[in-house]
Amino acid sequence: MTEVDVVRRYWEDLWGGSDLSVVDELFAEPYVRHNRNGTERLTRAQLKADFRRYWESLGNVQQVRIDDLVGAADLVWSRVTIRGRDRESGDPRVVTFLHQARVADGRLVETWSLTAPDVDWQGR
Repeated sequence: MTEVDVVRRYWEDLWGGSDLSVVDELFAEPYVRHNRNGTERLTRAQLKADFRRYWESLGNVQQVRIDDLVGAADLVWSRVTIRGRDRESGDPRVVTFLHQARVADGRLVETWSLTAPDVDWQGR
């Protein structure tokens, strides 16, 4: 599996399929995440708990659209739009990610991520 394949599975199977078993397959331990909350070193168990919270916040995920996916050596850049529905109100939710991943030995070892809630930059 190439580095791009690893990141594609991250978006399609983990985010799109809500399949937590993908965490055990695709993530190194510890895994390092950089985002607006700072830098964290996470175990797979911590990461699974985070994904449960993300999915609860986003609501029912209806679509994961990979807008761009480009790899160079061990780095993969992606721009992804996720659409869901708020669990309480039913209102549509859109979150767009700008994401860079470093892959080593077929696993995600480090990511950098920016998110834009309720923005669809392509307007689709």
